[in-house]
Amino acid sequence: NISDMSELINCDLYAASEFDGSWLKDGGQEAAFMSRDDAQKLIEEYLKQYGLTGWDNNIALYYIGMDDWRWAIDYYADEGSKDVSIKDCKEIYYAVITLSYDGINFDDREYMLLNERNVFASAVYMMIDENGILDAEFFDCYGANEISQDKPLLEYDEAVDVLDGYYDGMYINRKISVCEAKFIYTAYPLSKTEYEIVPTWRFGIRGFAEGADYI
Repeated sequence: NISDMSELINCDLYAASEFDGSWLKDGGQEAAFMSRDDAQKLIEEYLKQYGLTGWDNNIALYYIGMDDWRWAIDYYADEGSKDVSIKDCKEIYYAVITLSYDGINFDDREYMLLNERNVFASAVYMMIDENGILDAEFFDCYGANEISQDKPLLEYDEAVDVLDGYYDGMYINRKISVCEAKFIYTAYPLSKTEYEIVPTWRFGIRGFAEGADYI
């Protein structure tokens, strides 16, 4: 059952983009039904058919076996969620594909800009079995129509100054700290159908409330 397996894969995650295979017995194992190289070629061909051109595809490929499914089912049961039967699971490869350009990844978070427009995470997830692509999920992926001329980028220290100025103006009486700093591409919406892919500094902020992080 594809939906049950998908839920099990993400049962302990806030977002699918956080999947790192840490709970797998041996995520780097090669499946009996297909080599890892053949699975990678299958994924790359599928992405071309889907029209994802102009970007680099970073493919993280994980093996999920029956012992892994049993662990996830037990974890799910302890959390008080619905029952999932091992009969509904099968040996698969699970692929997490992130898009990048010139070594810089696309944003994998979702949030609202100050102008109240939403930024959505870009990612692709696939399940592969002995018959090929069992399931594929595409989240806000973009095709490149035009590459602009080089523009000067905001340096890290300059980005920190902008951040300081923003929070200084909010008169926050609690100390805050930066817990994450990433240089990424973000898809800024220009209209309902057009986006501008912009190099962006993304900061994670900690300290608004006791025991809470906000990123």
